[in-house]
Amino acid sequence: MKVNSINNAPPLKENRDASLMPKGSMPEDREDIPSKRKDIGMAKNSPVQKENQKNDQKVLEKKINEAIDTVDKAVSIFNHKLHFVKHKESDRIMVQVIDTDTDKVIREIPPEEILDIVARLKQFVGLLVDERA
Repeated sequence: MKVNSINNAPPLKENRDASLMPKGSMPEDREDIPSKRKDIGMAKNSPVQKENQKNDQKVLEKKINEAIDTVDKAVSIFNHKLHFVKHKESDRIMVQVIDTDTDKVIREIPPEEILDIVARLKQFVGLLVDERA
């Protein structure tokens, strides 16, 4: 059995048939990849970069809201609804599954108690770092 060296193998890009891939799925076609963005060479915190970050944040929020709406519609079939809450201390998202008949919380993912523990651990680690510095 003959094994070819990796060094002799053609680059991956040549092995892929781009005509079979949907437009925009090839890394070299994508504008959202950092290497393709025009603002990469700009200084940090430049006005253009700040504007791009704001636009990116708005697009991300819109996509998240659309995904939440889709999930809510799917879950409503089972007489449940989802409520997304931001846990203040840990700065994480918690999902509450609510029974639509009784309006009671059936389940929290992750449980609020776990997020409380995470927040306390973050605070404790911060105190340790402050004391050593």
